[in-house]
Amino acid sequence: MTFRNLSDPSEERASRAMSDIVETRDPRERFGRAGLYPADLDPTEDSSVGRLLPGARRSRERQLSRVVALGGGSGLPVVLRGLRRHLPPECRITAVVTAADDGGSSGVLREQYGVLPPGDIRNCLIALARVAPEVLAALQYRFDGGSGAAHPVGNLLLTALDMVADDEVTAIRLAASLLEVRDVVLPATTTRVHLVAKLGDGRQVRGESQIPRSGVPIARLRIDPPDACPAPGVLEALRTADAVILGPGSLYTSILATLVVPGMVEAVVVNTGPVPMKVRARYSAEGAEPVRVDFAPSAGPPLVVADDLIDPGPVVRHAADKLGPLLCTLAAGHSPRERGGDRDTGA
Repeated sequence: MTFRNLSDPSEERASRAMSDIVETRDPRERFGRAGLYPADLDPTEDSSVGRLLPGARRSRERQLSRVVALGGGSGLPVVLRGLRRHLPPECRITAVVTAADDGGSSGVLREQYGVLPPGDIRNCLIALARVAPEVLAALQYRFDGGSGAAHPVGNLLLTALDMVADDEVTAIRLAASLLEVRDVVLPATTTRVHLVAKLGDGRQVRGESQIPRSGVPIARLRIDPPDACPAPGVLEALRTADAVILGPGSLYTSILATLVVPGMVEAVVVNTGPVPMKVRARYSAEGAEPVRVDFAPSAGPPLVVADDLIDPGPVVRHAADKLGPLLCTLAAGHSPRERGGDRDTGA
């Protein structure tokens, strides 16, 4: 459900790479905890592209209590807005936001004051806020000082809080309380990181804002420094989530920018291989058991849900009120809580 510019060779390469990964993986592991089920799609549609039937997976649906969405840019706030409007109030949403932005106002503020780039975090907080629309508009208002980037009020607020609070996560939590956000917004890492892309021609490009300008297919993506670790609370949110949503957004500079932080992929991907008995015995002595995969495997290749999810505005964006209900339906249908709320936890 991500809009891609197919004229961009980097996007074409990414699309092919992701297709290769999906096609070569064990069917039981497709999409981690989720797969799209052919029985839930309109049989009049193509076998690989279909529309969800109105009552699809209703029998498998469970109440969601924890949902995690990863990404950044303009895509993640749309997801958050849609989820918050269509999930029950008691369901907790955690947004894990890329911390690699180095362009525009965010880039200037992180360079001048050494803070986390505030722009993506600001937009996620606004998407989840429960205050008057005038307050939200004020946070998006940009003051042009006449020298460089115009800074949104929300960026300045987050920068100030980052400089006076005990740590970055506390600063975001304070901003969230001002906006009456009942959910959680976390940076992927609190380390000041930069994206580094190795291009197909052997060159390296440093900086999130510079990567899309290269015009050359991307062979590899990493962060600098390489020893950055996930922010406090991120891995726990991923491990306990009923559903993890990636995108929509730029593959390299939003989605993978969160996943390249060491430890993130391991928290999202479920191992289906056997655990050696000697290793298992050591964990069993501590009262821990391996995670058991409790989702139904897909009966066929990955399927795409085709629907009109576009916002009617002048820029191509997903519409929150179109995307939100669909994500909620998919997430509820694929919740691992298949046994009346019972859930296995891993070592």
